[in-house]
Amino acid sequence: MSPHSGCPPPPHHLPPFDRADAPAVLRRYAARTHRLLTHPHAAPGRPGSPLERACHARDICLAFHTRLGITLGLPAAPLPIAPPPPVPYRDENPRTVAHELRAAAEALADRLALLSPADWARHDPRPAAAPFTVETLTDQLLRTLAHLLTEVALPA
Repeated sequence: MSPHSGCPPPPHHLPPFDRADAPAVLRRYAARTHRLLTHPHAAPGRPGSPLERACHARDICLAFHTRLGITLGLPAAPLPIAPPPPVPYRDENPRTVAHELRAAAEALADRLALLSPADWARHDPRPAAAPFTVETLTDQLLRTLAHLLTEVALPA
């Protein structure tokens, strides 16, 4: 069973993100979630909790690093953090996840900030992914992160 199986699909009603804003959007989501998970009254992990959502977001950012490299035709780059342990999200340490998500999102934001217009238009070379470009994949990434991280509130 997937550790994030209870999450609904990302919202499709959000307006498209401007690619120039993508790095800043990633950084805002990561910073907000970092504050949430390091808050002294952060709730423990449970299905749909801030911790589980942050774990899922971290893993999505890591997967996107790999997919971005494939789409741009680059050799495999090292991930900005070590792959997470194979434990249920609810059992992970919130502070560790906060730092890992922030590092993964910051590194991804740095990569996106360096893309040229031609890079943004590059198509994923895998046959099953043919209609996806770096820009459409990034839009999908940011919509998913919006779904996971914007509905989470700081404890009272």
